[in-house]
Amino acid sequence: MRGLLKLSLEQMIQYLNLPKINIAGIRNNLVSTSYNSVIKGYTAYDIDPDCNIYASISALFPERFFKEIYKKTLQVMEPEWNGYIHQDPRDYAINYILDTGDKDVTTSFYDSDKNITSCNIIPFYTWHIIHTKTFHAIDNVKTKRAAISLSLTEPSAELLEWIRSITVNNT
Repeated sequence: MRGLLKLSLEQMIQYLNLPKINIAGIRNNLVSTSYNSVIKGYTAYDIDPDCNIYASISALFPERFFKEIYKKTLQVMEPEWNGYIHQDPRDYAINYILDTGDKDVTTSFYDSDKNITSCNIIPFYTWHIIHTKTFHAIDNVKTKRAAISLSLTEPSAELLEWIRSITVNNT
């Protein structure tokens, strides 16, 4: 890995100072299924690169960094996904929650022995990044949870520095 964004155990989620985007009609702008989990309840759909939503996402990033994002998807999680502690094949996810799945849905992080280290409720329409090689899970999803999810694998040091520059203080 070329670089690793330092996320402390107290701040496994880093919120990013990126503007809200208009996501109206996103479900009409999905072109294919990108990924289905081995456990029922998680599906990612590729966002059409020719739609306005994709253009809005692209405009948030300097062009050279947007090219490093290898997947631009809408991820949908259902109640069956609750409690599934896992690591992703990608290194990082930059997410934007569109539908929380209920008011008390949590995203939790775990150490290598799967002991919980932090638990967070992520608000609507807030960009954030997580290190997805860290064990994590969601809980309390009662309806569908949906988010734009941008995938990074082996991001450049320059991209990680740019992300650090747009990170806001977590409270």
